[in-house]
Amino acid sequence: MSATPNLETQIDIRVDADILAKVKRILADIVGPQWVSDDPALAIAYSKDYAAYLKFNWKSYSPFIVVLPRTVEEVRAIVRIAKQFKIPVTPMGSGGSQFSWHIPRLGGIIVDVSRMDSILAIDEDNMVAVVEAGCPIFKLQTELLKRRMFIHQPGACSTFYIGSHFTHGITNKANARLNFVNRQIVGYEMVLPDGTILRTGSMANYEYPRPLWPHGPGPDLGHMPRMAQGMLGIVTKVALRAHPLDEEVRVIQPAFNNVDAATLALEEIVKNELCTGTAIYHGFKYTQYFSDSPDAVDIIDRTNPEWMLMLTAQGTKRWADYEEKRVREITAKYGGRIITDKLPFYQMFEDAQLNMSASLYSEYTIKYWSYPGTVGAPAGMVLGPLYVYPRYLKMLTLLYATDPTLGDPEEGDVKYKRGAIIYPVENCHYAMFELMIAGHPTDPRLVKEIGPRFAPRLAKALVKLGLRFDAKYGVARPGEVGVIPTYMEVAKKIKSVIDPDMIMHPLAWEGVP
Repeated sequence: MSATPNLETQIDIRVDADILAKVKRILADIVGPQWVSDDPALAIAYSKDYAAYLKFNWKSYSPFIVVLPRTVEEVRAIVRIAKQFKIPVTPMGSGGSQFSWHIPRLGGIIVDVSRMDSILAIDEDNMVAVVEAGCPIFKLQTELLKRRMFIHQPGACSTFYIGSHFTHGITNKANARLNFVNRQIVGYEMVLPDGTILRTGSMANYEYPRPLWPHGPGPDLGHMPRMAQGMLGIVTKVALRAHPLDEEVRVIQPAFNNVDAATLALEEIVKNELCTGTAIYHGFKYTQYFSDSPDAVDIIDRTNPEWMLMLTAQGTKRWADYEEKRVREITAKYGGRIITDKLPFYQMFEDAQLNMSASLYSEYTIKYWSYPGTVGAPAGMVLGPLYVYPRYLKMLTLLYATDPTLGDPEEGDVKYKRGAIIYPVENCHYAMFELMIAGHPTDPRLVKEIGPRFAPRLAKALVKLGLRFDAKYGVARPGEVGVIPTYMEVAKKIKSVIDPDMIMHPLAWEGVP
């Protein structure tokens, strides 16, 4: 009798039931019998992630065995047993992936790091925290706030685990002052496919392993796990750089009637190094964070200005006053207005922004964010110069209008909402464009029909602007391969050396049909 996943693949995984029973007994000796299970009723909970519910019809693949280690030594022992019996291992964090990257497509063993949730150290002098991989963001953020510090965490629910979000996640949300999320990583500890422990940065200094700086001699391995999704090893510890909590934090919302004015205003604000949180919000993207239903989103969306800058003035009170004064001057220069001056009830937008865990990069509070009752499909995640955004949006609008569903007056702006957030990076040297089309969760056409039809047209149109999707191609230019494919090829070569038996999450990048 054998356990074989229903999947056609070149990697032939056939494990005899007696071998699985033996492996389960060994794992029980390692972590304790209460932390190992092959119960199908439990395993099915690990067969899907958030993406499965977004995609409606994505398949699920259950693991043979689920194990929850508590220490790095237990993780090492689990990996060695898996290697000995040639059983695939899939690391799992909080299960919040929108791309099904932790789904065990070949069955095997799921290593759930949820029990590894301790805060190991907070160095207040050097503003560095060390946590285990299963530590939720809110747990560390709470302790940092007590010490008047915080971590930069846009694009993440507060319940996400630090190990998976910071080292494996795309983490492409950015901020002009604080940069990308993963730039906060000072170092990490990772168990490689043969059970060896890899430590990076100053954590690798065996004489004095303090997490102070991320780089070391030779090739920089600081971002090796990023987007590898566990195929190179299991992250067990992460050291992160924290930021000081400002004396004053206030949200400023300049509103504009056209995209060109909004873009020029944001560029001037960022290049003058004003404000910590800096972004353009368009459409439903800034109504979703405090609306409790799709109907509420629709009503509020119709009253909103089309483009709004979401800014946070932060620092001492004197500095925040100066930032607000300069923002008001720049807003007036480009024909905008501060929305709360005209409509005081928009204060609720500001309260919502300061009480969500992901948006304005000054997430001092830790409220779980969500968009109740909707499901979204990306219309583009692109890196490029900020000045390209108006052209990009106009091109997107044309594509939208010529789509048979999105361009239908009865359906386009009624059932499906467009939205965008534009994040300037590194003082506006470039920006990230995040555009989204959202619909109701009871309508699967957005993901099943509209997305597959719309995305190829958008990809072709982007080439005319010299842009390509970040998620696949990076910032590729004519004649270049692109950032992400290059990284993936290098990662595959590293894997072929450290994991020749393809034990560690062998199909991490294959996706789920």
